[in-house]
Amino acid sequence: MRNSFIARILAIAFCSFYLATSSPGAAPYHSSEYQYSVTIPDGWVQIPQPQVDELMSRMLSANGQSKVHFVAAFQLQGKPFFSYPYILIQHTPYPGSSEPTNAEMRQAIAAITGVTPKDIDQALSDETQGIVGPVTATAPQLDVANHRFMYNLKMQVNGIGSVRGAIYGFFGHSALISLNCYARDNDAATYAPVFLKFKNSYGFDPDAAYSGTASDSLDQARNIGKIFGQVVVFVAVIGAILFVVLRKKNSAA
Repeated sequence: MRNSFIARILAIAFCSFYLATSSPGAAPYHSSEYQYSVTIPDGWVQIPQPQVDELMSRMLSANGQSKVHFVAAFQLQGKPFFSYPYILIQHTPYPGSSEPTNAEMRQAIAAITGVTPKDIDQALSDETQGIVGPVTATAPQLDVANHRFMYNLKMQVNGIGSVRGAIYGFFGHSALISLNCYARDNDAATYAPVFLKFKNSYGFDPDAAYSGTASDSLDQARNIGKIFGQVVVFVAVIGAILFVVLRKKNSAA
């Protein structure tokens, strides 16, 4: 009897540590630090930020850590952390003090191209290299009037198979916020409406929204468009492999 009771206690402790078990339900989420709001999908929960930060520090090299800054993560309730499907929110501050011009936005979109496995391996730590196979991206769609863009990714993830990502980017006053939404290939159609609804719920706080005061010029010296275009794809691909990295980490523990 005593052993059975102890076993039940240990099982509960295990679930609280490894599973996303917070209360589910569509609910507003606001970040006062990064000044945006979204609505968490019904039946989804937030992944504790320490879990996100610890995994990032474990899986990325110093080069990778300088580019990746996931400030929030969400997934279905009752599953191990970073089980597909999940959503990561990336915050990327602009270099310099001014927001990108329309021309720089177009430059960024033009720079969104495929990322090779070699590019990813250079950003991963030694223990997490070799996870990503071929990556393809659809032609990005830029909405200049509303300062946003979207595109889709498809990649092979070792140990998982084909994974799809829907990437939604929002240009703010001082930073780009991207919503990186992932699902296994055979579940992508099921979760596409969930991801779209999540995207449609997104909004900057008034002080953080794009002001539109920048001129429609292209500063070649700043090169913000090209830098952002490369970082956006790099971050999107990195985000797709967290479940595999966490599984490798737990199996090695």
